This record gives sequence, structure tokens and C-alpha cells, in this order.
Amino acid sequence: MKILLLITVSFFSSLASATSWNINSVLSGSDGGFGFSSLHNASGANVMSGAKFEDITGATGTYDDVSGATNFVFSLSNNTSFNLVGNLLFDNAGWLANNSALAYTGLTLPSTGTASNGSFGFKLGDVCCSGAHDPNSFQTSTGNLKYLTLWGADGFNANSGTYSNSTVGMDFRLELAPSAVPLPAAVWLFGSALM
Repeated sequence: MKILLLITVSFFSSLASATSWNINSVLSGSDGGFGFSSLHNASGANVMSGAKFEDITGATGTYDDVSGATNFVFSLSNNTSFNLVGNLLFDNAGWLANNSALAYTGLTLPSTGTASNGSFGFKLGDVCCSGAHDPNSFQTSTGNLKYLTLWGADGFNANSGTYSNSTVGMDFRLELAPSAVPLPAAVWLFGSALM
């Protein structure tokens, strides 16, 4: 009986582990990283150079830390929004595990920079700066919150690992909270049967 109970508890524990995260807030990088969450003019390998186009004022969406599935909608300070979709996988230390790109749609910028539907590329690991939550990482904070920070641009060359052809850069830092994953009814029936 004790063995059966132990198996049942372990079974439920593994099913209840949260892997999907909801956006809790958009933050700046004032702890030593980039200074704002925004889109900006990108030039060469230094994606931060140039003027800001628009600040990111809000966001909704989810990130799954097992599959890497990413689906975000960002609100901008010019009262427009755009969607960012793709897959991001990080290693056990929380650093971006490989060169990744997220597709963006619905992005319109002022005449000082151009962007249409395309993708932002992100380099492996840390790219710039320092701080408690460096760019291109998904790292634990206090409690049940984590930070997802990305620092990249369009025109990213995965072969050379540079942003030499970039025109638009993007920085963002998101505070994420685990989403509640309800267990399906069949799981409870299966647990009852085991008992």
C-alpha cells in the first residue's frame, strides 16, 4: 500500500510541474544591462548604437521552457503592436543554447528605420553588458518569477555570429510567472483507479 501511494504521489508531482510561463511585466535593463526595452536603430555588430524608435510599453504571451515555444505580442509607445513567434531554447545555466531567430509580424517603424515581416536573430549566450539578468538568458529570480532577456537584431548572420547587416535592433526584458496548468479529468480518474 505504501509503495502504491508513493508511486501515485510521484506520478502527480511529475504531471503538475509547470513549464509554461506568462508575461508578468516588461522591465528595463537598469541593473547593468541595456537601459530600456525597445526597438532601435542597429548598425554593425553593436546593436545598441543609434536612436530608439519605440519603447515597449506592454506585452502579453507565453514561453514554454521545455519545447521553447515562444509567442509574444508587444505594445509600443506609438500605439501600435507586433507579434513575435518562434522557438527559444536555453541550456541548464539559463543561457541561449544556440543561435536563434524569432519571426516578427505587423511591425511598422518611422522613416528613420525600416522593418517588415521578418525575423530578429539572437546570439549564443551573453552579448553585452553585465547585471543580475544578462541579455540572451532565461534566469531564475526570487520566488516563482523568472526573467527572459533578449538582445538582438534583424540581419543576423548565424554563420559568422554577427549583426553586420542589421537595420533594426531589439532589446527586451520580461518578468515571467508560471502559468497554472490544470490537470485533465482523465488524470484524476487514473489516480483514483491507482488508489
